[in-house]
Amino acid sequence: MVKIYELALNGPGMGEEFKLSFPVSKRHLLLFCLLVENGINPVKEKAEELAGLLSAETRQELAALIPEILKKGGPGLLEFYERLKAF
Repeated sequence: MVKIYELALNGPGMGEEFKLSFPVSKRHLLLFCLLVENGINPVKEKAEELAGLLSAETRQELAALIPEILKKGGPGLLEFYERLKAF
């Protein structure tokens, strides 16, 4: 699985920069950053505490940010992300 992720993240065009601009509440931005940071440096207790903060509605709202972010990355990135998740 690591090799698939390495291949995907180092593929053509993946190093290109773009401006990311989308509306998001400060609450969602803070939670999103905490979730990303916990994904980078996972600590079981923190993950459980963060999960406890997220209502079903908040989970849906944060999940809705993902396609918006990926669409800003250019054509085909959302579809590529979905295929990558399927592995």
